[in-house]
Amino acid sequence: MYTKENLNKLPVLARHAPEAMKAFRAWDKVALADGAIPKKYKELIAVAVALTTQCPYCIDIHRQEAIKAGVTEQQLAEVVWVAAALRAGGAIPHGTHLSKNFPRVGRIALSCLVVIVKAGPRARLSLGDTCRNFWFLVICPTTSIRPP
Repeated sequence: MYTKENLNKLPVLARHAPEAMKAFRAWDKVALADGAIPKKYKELIAVAVALTTQCPYCIDIHRQEAIKAGVTEQQLAEVVWVAAALRAGGAIPHGTHLSKNFPRVGRIALSCLVVIVKAGPRARLSLGDTCRNFWFLVICPTTSIRPP
């Protein structure tokens, strides 16, 4: 489904909606240009957003642009964790909705910490890893769980 060849179809979109394509390209260029935020950091932001939206095209394009702008492999690795923390972290404030209907369950859920541990000695995380490569540990300290 996601192949680089699909990007060769962009001219078809441009032909059928030329003004929209022209406007998007201009907007994209301005949004990612050097400004108060340097291009290097804008591309890191773009990589993080692409990781959270899980768009393989955006991930690849902005990874390449980030490297051209001087981003290191270490910075790319760290941005993976920023994106993961924000994507997973969204569950925490959304979890507050549980306490309206299920007060005890909501308090328990909000007091738990999920720890993701890579399986195996000297294991390294790579972008292609799936859930089967990890152990998920849920830690719920009993001292923070209070009756409704």
